[in-house]
Amino acid sequence: MQAGSTGSPQAGSAGSPRGHGRISIWFFIGVLLLLYGVLILGAGLYELAVPPARHVVLGNLHAGIWWGALLVVLGGLYSYRFSPRRPR
Repeated sequence: MQAGSTGSPQAGSAGSPRGHGRISIWFFIGVLLLLYGVLILGAGLYELAVPPARHVVLGNLHAGIWWGALLVVLGGLYSYRFSPRRPR
């Protein structure tokens, strides 16, 4: 070990966690948004096909469909933009 060295790898060196093999946290956030969006959109579409027994205030706006679609779009964009297989 060299004098003054702390024993930890330097940023950007071969064994560093900051190297080439890192996956961005934004990719995982995109995958989660996509997953939640699919689930919410599916529930909203089911509610559209099988209306609830009791009337829901502002139910005619179908918030689950809009919110689910928004999450699917955002999740898809984040997943694509920060994909580890996408060339930089």
